[in-house]
Amino acid sequence: MGCLVALGACSFAPHQQSAGDDAQVVADAARDGATDAARDAPPDAQPAPFALSGMQWEIDCKTNLNNATPPGCSCDGTSASYVRSVQLTGGASEHWLVTVRVAGAMEALNFANGTAAGNGFYVGGDTGGDGGDNFYRIDVDHPAQHYFLNDAVVNKNYSIAFDYTAQIPIDGDAKVTFTASPQDTAQWQGVLQDGTPIAFTGLTAPGPTNGLYPQWAFVIVQDATPM
Repeated sequence: MGCLVALGACSFAPHQQSAGDDAQVVADAARDGATDAARDAPPDAQPAPFALSGMQWEIDCKTNLNNATPPGCSCDGTSASYVRSVQLTGGASEHWLVTVRVAGAMEALNFANGTAAGNGFYVGGDTGGDGGDNFYRIDVDHPAQHYFLNDAVVNKNYSIAFDYTAQIPIDGDAKVTFTASPQDTAQWQGVLQDGTPIAFTGLTAPGPTNGLYPQWAFVIVQDATPM
């Protein structure tokens, strides 16, 4: 971030102030106030990675499976809405370390062959042969890497209230793809063990369909620092 410093020289001579002078003082104050406001305002163009903020997924429930308490639900195995891509419009020479907040109601999957952060974030790797539990993934093509968002111990019949921050290297001209997948046509609802819908202050969680709560996730860019 840069700072703008204005330097100037002034000369003063005593004089009798007039009504015209008063008007000039008001005009000068208005000008100076506008200058200060402009100086304090954020830049018009944010760093390219901020285009990713607000990305979200939702995997809706269809029918009640009546298979547990709280019950699971059926869902579409594939959908165009499960995959979203953003092409950043910055330069290839821009290298950012992007801090994101991940918040959502996601069932767990214990990923393998990568690196776990311990909070739900998982760098690289794969599903470890689990072809049934939902996964949520971010793919960056420059520098090439993928990240899973819902790493945790499985064997729960409910979702987890994930809410954490993570850092991702992203180049200014990268294509970033967000993918959600149930892998099959069944999932646990986006609720806690007692059936309470997962929600976070300041975020609007999607509502139920036929009384069944979807899984969902938000990605919010909090900071982008040049590398």
